Amino acid sequence: MFIQLNSLPRTADAFQQQLQISQKSPYGTTALLLAALHLYPDDNELALSIIDALKGGHGLSDEERAFIRLSLTGSEYLPDSYWDGATPTNNYTPRIPYTLSFTDTLEMDAPGRLSIFLISNGAKDPREVVLKEAAGRWFLADWTNVLLEVRPPASGKRASKS
Repeated sequence: MFIQLNSLPRTADAFQQQLQISQKSPYGTTALLLAALHLYPDDNELALSIIDALKGGHGLSDEERAFIRLSLTGSEYLPDSYWDGATPTNNYTPRIPYTLSFTDTLEMDAPGRLSIFLISNGAKDPREVVLKEAAGRWFLADWTNVLLEVRPPASGKRASKS
């Protein structure tokens, strides 16, 4: 399974437009999470507000905010490791259109809760994202696995800010 975005949203309006479409699918919600994490080094408040919306507007805990900050400080490339074409050797420069690939494994641990597994080009194993469905929309339930460390890029830093 895969999902594509022609471009990554960079403004609140662009994210709001994408939310209406993307949250109809667990894969779309996950794509917006990665887009928000990509934006974090440039606009952390907007990125955090998008992640909050993807969680259903329940608010990011102080622990989640700290985990995002700690995970991405010095590892700004980490979210880019999931986009197709982005590898450690090319400093995690993604191919356009932005494409995320998932394993074929789906796990339903409770009614309305689904685990999907996101492939990273910098990690040996796929990363689990748990989502919950409510009123035809998919929200993040447990998503912090995507912030686990990956192999560093050849240059040691993010290639470009696209």
